[in-house]
Amino acid sequence: MQNQNQLVLKKIETSFPSNALAMMLWDGIWAIGMPFCMYATIVPMYLLHLGASKTLIQIVVVWFSVITFIQFFTESLMRHPRRKFLIFLTWIVFSLCWFVYGGTALIFWDKLPTFFWIPFFVFICAILSCARHYGTPSLRGVVIENIPLKKRGLLASLRSLLLGLGGLLGTFLVAKLMVGHDGVVMFHRIFFIGSIIFLVACLPFLFLFRDHAIEDPSSQNKGLSLFHSAKLVWKEKNFKRFLLLYCLLFSAQNMAPLLLSFSKDELHLKAQAVTGFNTVFFVSALLLGSTLPMLADRFGFKILAVISASMAILCFSIPLFTNTGMYWLFLSYFLYSGSFQLSQLLLGNFGTELVPDVKPTTIIVIGSTLVMPMSLVIAPLGGSIVDHFGRGGYLAVFFFACLLSLSALFGFLFLVKEPRHHKGVNIAPAMVEEKIKT
Repeated sequence: MQNQNQLVLKKIETSFPSNALAMMLWDGIWAIGMPFCMYATIVPMYLLHLGASKTLIQIVVVWFSVITFIQFFTESLMRHPRRKFLIFLTWIVFSLCWFVYGGTALIFWDKLPTFFWIPFFVFICAILSCARHYGTPSLRGVVIENIPLKKRGLLASLRSLLLGLGGLLGTFLVAKLMVGHDGVVMFHRIFFIGSIIFLVACLPFLFLFRDHAIEDPSSQNKGLSLFHSAKLVWKEKNFKRFLLLYCLLFSAQNMAPLLLSFSKDELHLKAQAVTGFNTVFFVSALLLGSTLPMLADRFGFKILAVISASMAILCFSIPLFTNTGMYWLFLSYFLYSGSFQLSQLLLGNFGTELVPDVKPTTIIVIGSTLVMPMSLVIAPLGGSIVDHFGRGGYLAVFFFACLLSLSALFGFLFLVKEPRHHKGVNIAPAMVEEKIKT
């Protein structure tokens, strides 16, 4: 078994260029399509133009968190010998959801009553969120298992670089398509085009990525059920502290979609302004996401948690302490985007180092599920407050998001230990670098 383990490690090291290229191409091409179908910006703006309430919009946004229970079914997928192909199919389903809605709306928009489209779109969002939650932990887990520990920050930066470049190109294309157009029909065109780009983006993963970690006997015969994994996670005090603070930060970030409705209600920005928010998101990926993750290779992932919480504080402070013109609001969204992108690295990477005996996918599943209840309450509540109190409601929600982010920051600084610097902590990645049993 020891020889087999060493052989797998050698294959993973050797295949790093191919795997890195596969994921960079995935992110680069996928990012071109994101401005066409970005749920963080396009979905709220589209629902606003359909006449949906702020409460419904927040419910749709938080649904992406509520449906996390579907991630429990990824355990069997991660042990399947053809897991790479099954992950590929999951993201094909995600892409087809946009294809179906965009194509249907282009053909039947004038032929079906107006009240049909909001529930239909919400239904499509529910399906694509299921595919997203089933595919995301599986994809992240497979990537983490097949990337050497000391190169994970580097890969995260390279992927963010391609994400930023591809996203800016996609934003440029969307802006060109929006010229001279307004209203919901414009959205249907970009949904359809974006879905085709997504379908193409899945191909590099299928043809270039090498899943050598599945060849390790421990990856198929780990013997830990989800229940036993949860028990191991629960015994780790450092991880419990981290997860509570991550929950606070994640709940604050769920208030960010209200920045878009704030721009429409208070600044009276038109639908085309969504391209500005998309541009800001990808510039953030280009400037922050492509540089800051490399700090984790040297200092550990805790520093990314601290930076993420700090940017969230600044993000929600801007609407509170400025006159909130358009450029101030873009700066606020820039900081949110950076905070969000860094926080997305924490569960799978930092969590794996805090609890090295549990597989990365399992940690992502458990963590995502446990942070869901608080977001389920806070996000719709924020939308309801805005619906009832208008501008005063916006300010109250942003102030509360600041408090959540500030609490997370102090917790990350003083309560969570960095495992790479804490004496006696084994940070070997789960699955392929676990202790060899003789």
